[in-house]
Amino acid sequence: VGLAVGFILGGAVSDLVKSLIDNIINPILGIILNQASGLTEATFTVASATIKYGALINTLINFLVIALVVYFGVKKLGLDNNTIIMFSSDNGATFNVGGVRASFFNSVAGLRGLKMDVYEGGIRVPFIVRWPGKIKANTSSNIASVQYDMMATLAELTHSQAGNTDGISLLPEFMGKHDQQKQHDFMYFEYPENGGQQAIRIGKWKGVKTNVAKNPQGSWELYDLENDTYEKNNVASIHPDIISKIELIAKAII
Repeated sequence: VGLAVGFILGGAVSDLVKSLIDNIINPILGIILNQASGLTEATFTVASATIKYGALINTLINFLVIALVVYFGVKKLGLDNNTIIMFSSDNGATFNVGGVRASFFNSVAGLRGLKMDVYEGGIRVPFIVRWPGKIKANTSSNIASVQYDMMATLAELTHSQAGNTDGISLLPEFMGKHDQQKQHDFMYFEYPENGGQQAIRIGKWKGVKTNVAKNPQGSWELYDLENDTYEKNNVASIHPDIISKIELIAKAII
């Protein structure tokens, strides 16, 4: 952190950024480091230490992201109504390393899997978008999207050409123009980890194949995400028509 702050201060940054570092970031980091220095297994139970870890992460997100970027950043600069802020994650909650305790915090809200799984717990992530005056506050969307939609979305926002990225622009959905929003024919996910995995989503249907490295011709699992978000009921045997569509897509991609 010290190196990062030094790099920022050494560059051509505004007085506003320097003020944020001196008056907000450094004091918060001082509090966090002071609290962390007293944490030992002898003085805290696993549960209380885990709660401390959660509080630390919450503090970082609330103060360093929301407060700094939104309220002390774009608002102070008078750019609030002309700035779109997007907040997301690259994958679901990570596995239990570095202080993470996914089960304790119910980090994936009961979804199956964690980071590096193609089940929903590994690939379903939050996506928050803020644009005052353009995007209606306190609204939500159930559109199935994926992060390679971002290039097409940013291209439409900036009146640019993204080329063929396999993505679709989400701008109509952002703006409440649902009748103009395109939908994916399918979405494809692949992970080489955990034995190799594939997933293909077609509307409400999601096919999952695991252990691909040893058994590439293995069977597909099938889940109805509209009625089975937690992927508990494999319905592949009663929907061979959907499995056939998934297999055709997989062959075309690979």
